[in-house]
Amino acid sequence: MVLKVENLTKEYGKNMSLTKALDNVSFSVDEGDFVAIVGSSGSGKSTLLHLIGGVDTPTSGNIIVRDKNIFQMKDKELSKYRRKDIGLIYQFYNLIPILNVEENIEVPVLLDKGKVNETFKQELIEILKLKDYLNYLPNELSGGTQQRVAIARALINSPALVLADEPTGNLDSNNTKEIVSLLKYLNEKYKQTILMVTHDLNIANSAKRIITISDGKIVSDVRKDNSVQTTTCQNLNSEENKSKNTVNEESYENTQ
Repeated sequence: MVLKVENLTKEYGKNMSLTKALDNVSFSVDEGDFVAIVGSSGSGKSTLLHLIGGVDTPTSGNIIVRDKNIFQMKDKELSKYRRKDIGLIYQFYNLIPILNVEENIEVPVLLDKGKVNETFKQELIEILKLKDYLNYLPNELSGGTQQRVAIARALINSPALVLADEPTGNLDSNNTKEIVSLLKYLNEKYKQTILMVTHDLNIANSAKRIITISDGKIVSDVRKDNSVQTTTCQNLNSEENKSKNTVNEESYENTQ
């Protein structure tokens, strides 16, 4: 088990204006899993990802990554956790504009004063089709290429978790299909654990497991074999039932 979320609650405001973004959420994730977290806007899915990433703190509850409770970490240890154990993929790429592609990929390792694994870096560059762009700046790249750079950056440290927050939200349909296929391929090839937030059920169906959140609570937790892991709501709405259907995605190897 790489991740354990225990009774996680996040509240904003107080008294009459109190809002629960997350309400007593608990689940665990095994090493090498690929989990999609789905829900409507405001459901709490992005809040959950931010808490796991260590960029926000909960009102109560625990997040344990590789047997360490991240909310018991001191500031220096938490910063190291965010650099080394977490790989982030954002909707808007968040590449450093003054660095070229190769430098952007290396940033997490260099910030941690580590040594880049050149063999692994070259593998990622080859898989993500970035060889011809290494000296380009981000503003010289298409959206799809920028997101491939962001994926390489997220994986370069071989983190405990890759957290993808709407990774295809800013892409067209062709680039969306390619990025989703890449994430599946990298999960299978490197056994990289991935948690992906998305509102798109077709994209969610590319994952091995789908967790649906509504009003800050987990209402369903479904594996692709349709075995329900956790259900706290007896009557799932139609959107949640759709999340059990499988959409066959081509493997990355078939997109070459």
